[in-house]
Amino acid sequence: MPGIKEKGSIRDEHGVYVVQRDGLREFNAILQRDAADTTYKYALLRALVEIVEHQSHHVSYLNEDWVSLPLGLIVEKWLYYYYFFIAHDLPQRHREAPRSASGSRLAFRTVFKFITDYYTTRGGMAAFARDLRKNGIPPDIEKPFKLLLHKIRYTITRYPMKHLGFSLYGDHYQVVTFERVGHHRIQKGPFTRETLITTLGTARLRRRYFETFRHIGGFATGTEAIFAQWARFTEKANPEVPVSLADAMQALLTSEEDERNVIAAKELFMEKINSGDKLNCVWTGKLIRDRKALAIDHAIPFSQWGCNALWNLLPVTRAVNASKSDRIPDPELVNLQRHKIIECWSAFHSS
Repeated sequence: MPGIKEKGSIRDEHGVYVVQRDGLREFNAILQRDAADTTYKYALLRALVEIVEHQSHHVSYLNEDWVSLPLGLIVEKWLYYYYFFIAHDLPQRHREAPRSASGSRLAFRTVFKFITDYYTTRGGMAAFARDLRKNGIPPDIEKPFKLLLHKIRYTITRYPMKHLGFSLYGDHYQVVTFERVGHHRIQKGPFTRETLITTLGTARLRRRYFETFRHIGGFATGTEAIFAQWARFTEKANPEVPVSLADAMQALLTSEEDERNVIAAKELFMEKINSGDKLNCVWTGKLIRDRKALAIDHAIPFSQWGCNALWNLLPVTRAVNASKSDRIPDPELVNLQRHKIIECWSAFHSS
């Protein structure tokens, strides 16, 4: 829809949205031009955009220049954003070697790795999200989780925004400000999402950015903006730790709901094996005898579409999954194996 330009703003012809041109110009400059030694900038901007878009009921107007929001919402976003990167040892700083004991490291990687390792055999990211949202973080990891919250909070309030805007103003420029670190003490567990929202203090975002994110936030996190730059950074962060662009995008697009679907698919297929039913690889027909031989394949590769819907998750052997990689299956093969695919879909439907 063509926009009608007014002094200082861009308005659509029906007056549905108004975007401050200064805020849009500054955001684009910060995203494109400001240097990044880590992915903190992308994580913070992505979190702010998504909170404004989807959780604006937590945002309060302070005055003509600022709005406020719970800092814990940003911390929560970072927990989910970085979980996959930490669990799979993907670099998030220049020259970072995640499995090395020395060298430049993400500020909270070590303690976060303890958390992801704990959940490796307990349901992964989906189980972590369930505990955080409903059950509370288990007491046996309560202490390291509290340390993780402190480190993420400190990182958010001290690092990402320190240099943002430098390319525009030649000096530090505050798009967002925070309460002083240490002003709020994190209460003793159980740690839940409510704990994050109510005890980690507040952040203040310039109102013109709030209005910009509210109206065009989806474009800001699209393929030509935050996601693309974050993925490219990860791919090139450390030449000695190769990461494919597809793996980087998968890490960025994987949510706790996606994890639940993959786990649910695996559990369903394992039930068939354990009950004595035959489970065959959908692409080769080879019998899958146990959990070690079972892999879950994205029929349409995740890197091509980012789809973790159950219909796209099919049982294959580990060898086939590795060789198929990011390739889309040949239509003739899909047609040949359609009965096995439909059989899997029927199993999902009846479960």
